[in-house]
Amino acid sequence: GTLISLGSLGLDGIFGIKETGVIKQESEFSVNGHFVAIKSEYASGVLVGNPLPIISNVRNCSIKGDTEALGIWKERNIPLLFKKKIGGGNAIYFAFSLLKTLWYKTQGRPVYEDLDGDGCLRAGDSIITDYTDEFLLPTVDIYLHLIENMIFAAEDTALIHQIPPKDDKPADYVLHFCGDEDWCGKRMYTATKDMAERGIKYHVHLQPKEAEGRFTIDKKEFDELKSMGMETSLHFDMISNGKFRYDKEDLSKQVELYKKTFGELPITANTHWFIYTGFGETSRWYGELGLKGTIKKLGIYTDLHDINAMNLYGFSFGTSYPTYTLDDKEHGYKNYGVENLKITFYEPRLKTKEDEKRIEDNIALSDDFSLISNIFIHPVYYTSDREAVLGAVDKILALTKGKNVKIMSTDEVTSWWAERRKLKAEKLSDSEYKIDFKVPAVLKFREEKSCEIDGKKITTVKKNIAGKDVYLLALPKGKYTIEIK
Repeated sequence: GTLISLGSLGLDGIFGIKETGVIKQESEFSVNGHFVAIKSEYASGVLVGNPLPIISNVRNCSIKGDTEALGIWKERNIPLLFKKKIGGGNAIYFAFSLLKTLWYKTQGRPVYEDLDGDGCLRAGDSIITDYTDEFLLPTVDIYLHLIENMIFAAEDTALIHQIPPKDDKPADYVLHFCGDEDWCGKRMYTATKDMAERGIKYHVHLQPKEAEGRFTIDKKEFDELKSMGMETSLHFDMISNGKFRYDKEDLSKQVELYKKTFGELPITANTHWFIYTGFGETSRWYGELGLKGTIKKLGIYTDLHDINAMNLYGFSFGTSYPTYTLDDKEHGYKNYGVENLKITFYEPRLKTKEDEKRIEDNIALSDDFSLISNIFIHPVYYTSDREAVLGAVDKILALTKGKNVKIMSTDEVTSWWAERRKLKAEKLSDSEYKIDFKVPAVLKFREEKSCEIDGKKITTVKKNIAGKDVYLLALPKGKYTIEIK
């Protein structure tokens, strides 16, 4: 078997290392250098050589005996990942807190002051960076693929894949499209029609004029837009009253206005200008108000006043997948079950060859890492910048040809991910698995597999993800026991 330690103390003898010192962070949420994996049985391709942030103290350790170094600290060229063979198995050690690093990178730092100097407290202030990072790779996902490879090297067991199947087959990646209304009113009809004609359920956050106590559309128009294929939610207004207020009381008033106007509760909401504060507050308030998700974690820094902030993509929170927020110590590190979706491609446009290359690069990353990628376009631009917007959307869809790409709505992503955390695939023996899936899902294996359900044979599909071949088995929802061989 394999023992993996993510920075625990007191077991140095097992891992064949000896601590010679500790290099502390400058502050709780600062980047303390970067980890770089060395090519090994666990790391190849994109997993090798790319610097991954460390957000914790680092133990400087010397090697004892036959322990190997599998990764280094980029800035100091000292080993940070170790492997020691013990009998027929391996003991693997990270010399920093990988759990803290993954938690803080995906959740971000607390926001109680304007750190990026744009005059507002926004989600961008929570980005943890050393300001050299362009966020071009999903660094958290790379760490997790490295851990997956360590597990697969020890045992060909089933892991639950990060994305759902499409048409009873493993999907290559997922796309979902959304945007903020920004009081554009009836221009949403054009955007909704354009996307529906392309088979896309377009998710739009409707923004109330809070100071006036109303939305730009009424219930009849709301129903018309939904019948055309638009998915709706709430875009919290923080500006019409001139107060930039962001607290539970104000959010609650706007949720009640949405329910009163449209007769339903929003699922995945957003705030104007990505207004944000605190650490666990957003998820705490959303959870208490009955909301299931938020999509305010933009993948790259944006200038609040730059209306031409187009074709921006990145992974400033380390991943494209939904994540959960843990509240602070005072609130018991509680997880409120609110999905934090990520915006990975902001306002794509197709006007130049450079634009085309940027779109191609973004979609290639989605395929290479099997991502859940969000395409964020404000509905107003389907009229004001029509040719460039539709050109970008059509280019993105053209790149899906020949692939099995699942296009979901934003609320569907939120709902599926909530069910994913409950999925169970219990290994009863070498080949027998007890499945408990409330939604269709995909299992990931190291080697080719097949099974039979209700007389139908299902085989794995081979896919290279993050530089390594894996085998994906799409399974239906339900409770059942199967042989996977």
